[in-house]
Amino acid sequence: QGVQGADLLNVNVIESMYPSNFRRNRLTMMMDRWTPSNTGAAWPSSVDPNAYQGGKVNTLTLQDASYLRLKNVQISYDVPTNRIKFLSSLRIYATGQNLFTVTDYVGFDPESNSFGRNNVKADYSSCPLARVFMLGLNATF
Repeated sequence: QGVQGADLLNVNVIESMYPSNFRRNRLTMMMDRWTPSNTGAAWPSSVDPNAYQGGKVNTLTLQDASYLRLKNVQISYDVPTNRIKFLSSLRIYATGQNLFTVTDYVGFDPESNSFGRNNVKADYSSCPLARVFMLGLNATF
């Protein structure tokens, strides 16, 4: 599964760039802020966030959410049952869900939509998708 050319408003980045309290600062953003001695920083200065041109929604907070994901795979094997008189069929299978995602998006899930609206796609404290592995056995007697 994949999407190309999608954008996602990362509200978590807004909360880190313009924190309303000190607990909302993310360490990676705080360590790579612009200063006169760190002019190649990824994030703007936090001295006066209101002076940052462009407001809170800008090219740092509206991010490319294109991705390629291996969402669901199942491998199975039908065991020959001609020598087992009480079984008519036996299948062994392994299933994997959300095995990997390739993306440049910095949040947990480029597919998330915290507010559930079609006109605004935003990620605000979404949870990462669980990676699931299952083994199974189907037997018919």
